[in-house]
Amino acid sequence: MKRIGNILTAFATLTFSTMCGVVFLGVIFRHFLSLPLIWSEELARIMLIWTVFSGAAAILIRGEHIALEFLLEKLPDKPARVLRVFNSLIAICFLICLLIGSFRMIRITWVVRAESVPIIRMAYQYIVIFTGTAVMVVSCAGSVWRLLKTALSKKAV
Repeated sequence: MKRIGNILTAFATLTFSTMCGVVFLGVIFRHFLSLPLIWSEELARIMLIWTVFSGAAAILIRGEHIALEFLLEKLPDKPARVLRVFNSLIAICFLICLLIGSFRMIRITWVVRAESVPIIRMAYQYIVIFTGTAVMVVSCAGSVWRLLKTALSKKAV
């Protein structure tokens, strides 16, 4: 999973840099050259979506998502583990709903082309949502598995 996280981090960095470059070009062309780029806003939006979902998956793999740990730190080991498993299961339920929705959107928008750049299918923005969400589901399931495996190994001792 760590290698996938590194690939997603590199991808998020690339898409963020591309988004910044596209926005910068859009500003330069619009305000200084009076030649607005009709495709810059649409491409920047797609790059933002790609950055968010690939970055979210990479951060989840590393366990660096924002979390309120103060309650878990005050609980004894067993209840804290139960709460962590519960939190991961809730996250998995949410992510599965997002996975289903993004898959439906890919199917619906596959034939739709972007207005400003007809070579881009509108489904491209949902493909990364589906992919990033699938990685997050696997990562959360792995967390649940590790927590349960630890709990079972402690009971055996």
